[in-house]
Amino acid sequence: MSLRGPFRVVVRDLRGNGLHFFMASIGIILGAGGFVFLLALGLGVRALVVDQINPMGFVEFAPRDTHIDLWALRVGLGDDKLDTADIDRIAAVDGVRSVWPRMRLAAPAVATGGESLLGSGLRTEILGDGLAPELVNLELGEGAGFAEPVTSKQQQPCFNDNNCEKPLYCGWLDGSSICRPKIPVVVSPTLVDLFNGPFRQAYGLPELNPDVAIGLTIDVVFGGSTIRPGQARDVAYERLELVGFSDWAMPFGVSLPIGKMGEINARITGAEANQYASVIVDLVDRQDLGAVVHALDQQGLEPVSSSAERAASLLGTLMVVVAAAGIGVVAIAAINIMHVFLMHVIVRTREICLMRAVGARRSHIMVIIIAEAAIVGAFAGIAGIVCALGMGHIADLLASKILPDLPFSASSYFDFAPWLLASGFGLSVLACVSGALLPALRATRMDPSVGNRT
Repeated sequence: MSLRGPFRVVVRDLRGNGLHFFMASIGIILGAGGFVFLLALGLGVRALVVDQINPMGFVEFAPRDTHIDLWALRVGLGDDKLDTADIDRIAAVDGVRSVWPRMRLAAPAVATGGESLLGSGLRTEILGDGLAPELVNLELGEGAGFAEPVTSKQQQPCFNDNNCEKPLYCGWLDGSSICRPKIPVVVSPTLVDLFNGPFRQAYGLPELNPDVAIGLTIDVVFGGSTIRPGQARDVAYERLELVGFSDWAMPFGVSLPIGKMGEINARITGAEANQYASVIVDLVDRQDLGAVVHALDQQGLEPVSSSAERAASLLGTLMVVVAAAGIGVVAIAAINIMHVFLMHVIVRTREICLMRAVGARRSHIMVIIIAEAAIVGAFAGIAGIVCALGMGHIADLLASKILPDLPFSASSYFDFAPWLLASGFGLSVLACVSGALLPALRATRMDPSVGNRT
């Protein structure tokens, strides 16, 4: 008996018992569809959290926080700074593509300004840090103007800004009033939200339009303070100009080009210009994160806490639970498939024995049963995937109409990756074939003479 014979038997049997097999495969359809739908939702939401909150996928590391508590005081132990040699060692770690150090302002500072935008001037203490222009320009683009300010060798004396060519201003440096370049800065969107929220309401200030705020200038005295004056050995007078908003800017302060930040620190505190607080790492592949974290942990570094990464990790754990639940549903459905095929084999006892009597081998009987189960599983998998895709589309439509405009909203909250669809299809086929194995083995062991007596 050739394989053409078993194939004709499979086609005939599926046609004659199509409704019966469909009812038996409903559990497989629901399990595979739920598996694909929920995992696609988890993948989509995780990508939304990670990619939109941290679109470039970089990770920031800082020296491990080690300290002891003495009553109300917390005393740090060890060095909490990085130098050039540390940065070079981090860049040499396998899986690291690029590194960008971050430098903190090492002294207090006082800012004044804002009359043109707010109607009245503000005077406040500010925090600051330094970022590599290359990093910020990856986010904002080269045209944003975030670059190290260039000071002309020929310093032109002045009395006011009108004596200087744009975009220079008349500023104080080393006891002289000369034309100087402004320092470009970026701020975090979080700072804008804070200003437009409780801060603005508490002080009766107008709301800030971020688009109009570009170009805003403030005068800063680095080394000055309204809280503890006289702490710095020197002061530096600078004018800052806002050129954009960056997710890498410090949440509650201003971020300057790192070279200028080092120059200011060296002047007002005498600190070395190559002392850094943390380093931002660009990974070759996000899958390398675990290995990079382990390698940098050996160097005394740890990732700076990130709500996005914690949320993504939580979603990853939830996805594992969801996947296990989906596989569990399919496994239960596979038991039902086994029961259906056992009954099917019992009903077809005479037919199977007759095929054996006319020359069909046990392998032919096995092929017939397994082929029927595989085809049922394939159709159930396709049906489950189609249901998952349809439900995902409906969910996206409902979300667009019901949910408010959120900061991290998306056109779709699902990621139906090809490997996920293939997994759902393969899971369905595997479940049906596994469920049919025992009935198929029972069918191959039937004695042809039994069929002649029934």
